[in-house]
Amino acid sequence: DTSDDVICIYVHHLIQKGFVRLVALYCNFILNSTKRIDCYVLLMNGIQDRSDRESCIELAFQYFPDDVEVITRSVVENIRMLNPPSKPQTATTEEEGRGEGGDNNHQ
Repeated sequence: DTSDDVICIYVHHLIQKGFVRLVALYCNFILNSTKRIDCYVLLMNGIQDRSDRESCIELAFQYFPDDVEVITRSVVENIRMLNPPSKPQTATTEEEGRGEGGDNNHQ
């Protein structure tokens, strides 16, 4: 829909300018839920501060509560993709694998 595209362009401008409250307000006018979610996820991806993220979620609940679960899940997935969990350390030698390395208790 053309009106959704125009609003999305304006929302991108608002995100760049940091007008968080207006982003939520204007996203509310995007009729296509996929586009609305994508725009709001774009905003959320740029928010680093925990309290700011909570405020964004509160605004989403206020303006488009049915989308909050999908928005939250998408943002968490994006964060995980950017910051994959570190792999657990594995033994580098056969002795370390058996727990014998570095223990000199035999006399």
